[in-house]
Amino acid sequence: MKHRLPPPKYLNLVIGLQVFLHFVVPLGRVVLWPYSCFGLVFIALGAVINMSAVRLLQERETTLEFHGTASSLVTDGPFRISRNPVYLGGVLVSLGVAILLGSLIALVFPVTLFWILNGFYVPREETALQTRFGAPYVDYKRKVRRWL
Repeated sequence: MKHRLPPPKYLNLVIGLQVFLHFVVPLGRVVLWPYSCFGLVFIALGAVINMSAVRLLQERETTLEFHGTASSLVTDGPFRISRNPVYLGGVLVSLGVAILLGSLIALVFPVTLFWILNGFYVPREETALQTRFGAPYVDYKRKVRRWL
């Protein structure tokens, strides 16, 4: 039986765990007031990127599911600046929460989330998209960076 990764949407639990551990295991503040307010900028930016990417995928009637099969190659909107705007948005929101909380434990989560997405999810998705769309996807990969 082939091992399947859980869908990345479950990684959204990271934010809840991030906040929980900030209060339960406070490892010291590394971002102090008023600088911690910059976290709101990252949260807003991440949410806008994520929502606009999701909306575009829905409009094109292609899958949002990690294990799903894409029905079309979306290369416009936020996909012009990142091949993974949904994941980018999630990492930015997690980073914003970490900055807002300001604790060292909270800052571990966006780094870990990025590492998991970049090391496990994105390569599998890229392989599937290259198999499905061939040369157009290879050309898109050449023109657009993975993250930013």
